[in-house]
Amino acid sequence: MQAAISSWLDIVLSEEVHDDDVKTYSCHLTHLLLIRKLLTTAISYGDGETVYLVAKYMCPLFKASGNTKYALMCLEFAAQVELLLSERDKSLVLHERFCNFVGKEDTNYALDMNVEFSNRIFKNTLHVYKGEPTTEILERVSRAQDITIPVLNNYTSEFCNEAHYTATRKSNDELYSEDVKKLLGILIEPFEDKGRKLITTVKFPIVRPEPCDLHKWMRRIVGNMSRSKIYS
Repeated sequence: MQAAISSWLDIVLSEEVHDDDVKTYSCHLTHLLLIRKLLTTAISYGDGETVYLVAKYMCPLFKASGNTKYALMCLEFAAQVELLLSERDKSLVLHERFCNFVGKEDTNYALDMNVEFSNRIFKNTLHVYKGEPTTEILERVSRAQDITIPVLNNYTSEFCNEAHYTATRKSNDELYSEDVKKLLGILIEPFEDKGRKLITTVKFPIVRPEPCDLHKWMRRIVGNMSRSKIYS
């Protein structure tokens, strides 16, 4: 267990510390944005292995920056894959976490997002009814979900074609072109000056995890999970 936990920390804890706070922050922020892009691309292609790698990488950073719930979620994911689950269940956790109602290879999204979509449709449907919804109305709308959601998904698949998406994306690119230029101007600013200090209260992403505290936390959480009846 200790060897598995230690291997998760190698990349995060070996980063060089720079004298220039602005450069350090900018480099870390750009790096994390690329990680975020990697995650969204992996989800869209249903690549569970890459999603798992991102979760392992982000776990120490989430913990060090105070995002404890996200850190716990990532740690539980890693513990399930590496230590607690059978090969069959491990495969399910890695690969059965996406859904796709369009049928194209890059149109997957996470299962929990599908739940959010269902909740949104449920709430929007309730708005049709005036006043406080009764138990009867709630049950009727809930039962109708099994019919309305497939109809909406089929409509999206049939009518929201590639030309529509391309036109929408082009329109958005034109709308935000000035903002993109400003952002690029900030990112390509030379970082040669030494001793610059970053004036901000934001801890993330330049915060660095403490190895000892991180090891103790990981060992405690994984130990509790291994003794849980869920994994026995």
